Amino acid sequence: MKQAKKLLALVLALALSLAAVPVFAADEDKTGITVLNAKEGETYSAYKVFDVSYDADQDMYAYTISADSPVLQVLANVDTAAGTATSKFEGLTFTKIPEKAQYSVAFNKETFSAAALAAFLKGHQNSLGEAENTETAAADGPVNLDVAEGYYFVASSNTEALCNLDNVTPYVEIRNKSNIVFDKTVDEEKIVAANVGRVVSYKITGEVPETEGFESYTYKITDTMSAGLTLQEGTLEIRLNGTEYKEVTPSVATADGVSTIVVDFSEKIMDLAPGATIVVSYSAEVNENAVGAVSPNIATLEYSNDPTVTGVGGTGTVTEKAYVTNGNIVVDKFVSGSDDVKLAGAKFKLYMLGENDEHLYYRVDADYKVTFVPETETVKGDEKATNGDGAASFAGLPAGTYYLIETEAPAGYNLMTEAKEIAIPEVTVTEGGLQVKEGETVENKTDATEISLIKTALVPNEKGAQLPATGGIGTTIFYVAGAILLLGAGVLLVTKKRAEGGEEPKG
Repeated sequence: MKQAKKLLALVLALALSLAAVPVFAADEDKTGITVLNAKEGETYSAYKVFDVSYDADQDMYAYTISADSPVLQVLANVDTAAGTATSKFEGLTFTKIPEKAQYSVAFNKETFSAAALAAFLKGHQNSLGEAENTETAAADGPVNLDVAEGYYFVASSNTEALCNLDNVTPYVEIRNKSNIVFDKTVDEEKIVAANVGRVVSYKITGEVPETEGFESYTYKITDTMSAGLTLQEGTLEIRLNGTEYKEVTPSVATADGVSTIVVDFSEKIMDLAPGATIVVSYSAEVNENAVGAVSPNIATLEYSNDPTVTGVGGTGTVTEKAYVTNGNIVVDKFVSGSDDVKLAGAKFKLYMLGENDEHLYYRVDADYKVTFVPETETVKGDEKATNGDGAASFAGLPAGTYYLIETEAPAGYNLMTEAKEIAIPEVTVTEGGLQVKEGETVENKTDATEISLIKTALVPNEKGAQLPATGGIGTTIFYVAGAILLLGAGVLLVTKKRAEGGEEPKG
């Protein structure tokens, strides 16, 4: 009997979507079923399959089913008159108990599969009768189903989820296999703005699933970086419940500038405690391929979801993404009326408005992080000069409205007289992908490469006009005229003196 009990505990602890871990309560006041990691909004229903009795030491078990149970009609062809119930399910046998409206239940250890039985019951869930108890999870976390002792089938309202079988004697804790924990963040966010040269930190978070009922289990994480990110050597790390885990060795492959990280737990996952936290982390430097773009990192988890498949179970996948954005304002400086004639040497600053409309100037710190600061005697915003193509760039910008000012014009040209307003669109992460909001326009994008965050500021320059000078031919004329007048005055003076001396003018 002990061997039969142990075998039952092993085989009947199944799961397809809800994980089953038999936990016999030491606290006699604790009864029923607790779904440890219930998912918010999902409804959990417990259907009694068999009644169970067991001895005080829980060494011996006996299972029965009522003759009028709708579950019996699902599992067997019942001949009431003959008192027989022929099982429709391989490995189960039903024998009528004399003088009672009950059948005893036996199983063949060679052919019975709890995983297959759970799948079978799921396919006939509408015929199982009324659930013993049903609860809807108000939040992620434990949900308690108040039921009496027995062998139970627990189903979720998630129609894609498979279900669980387990003993309640008188209490059991199970795990929800349909609630696959998998997430990815960059600097603890789903999306961040980052400048070229900045190092950002990625974290993939998973949870060891319940693997009871599987012959083997696939649990493989594949993380694909974008071309705008360069993996930092020596930063890739795996932690299990906060402790560094070295039993699995990640692989890294790089092709065409794109790095792919693979962390395959498949050989080890069944040895790990269900519910343990798995964290894969690494750092990456933002490179020039990220400028003006949305750079995605895509993490995919491949996991087993069907223990009825022999060998490696049937698999499902879940994908999570984290993004780096790099808004870029590019100055295009040219001669007014000749936009193909570019001007080098013009200098610009960029600012945004603070809470009180104060000017906060663009600045890149030693870690290549973009900040906006008020200018003081010692702290100044970065000044960018146009190159030979008339271009200057302010990169690494988050969404927002910015103002461009010219601080120095090229020699012979006038300064821009007003600040130029430029907006970087807002990009947010949604369930369907990305949403881009630019002014009143909102667009949904499933492909990050469709989004450009480069905004060009056209800055034409007028040539400075020359003011009139005080020198030149104009003064020469005055000098000549003055000399003639002076000569005439001298002639008149000599003539007058001669007349006063009595000399007659000679004719």
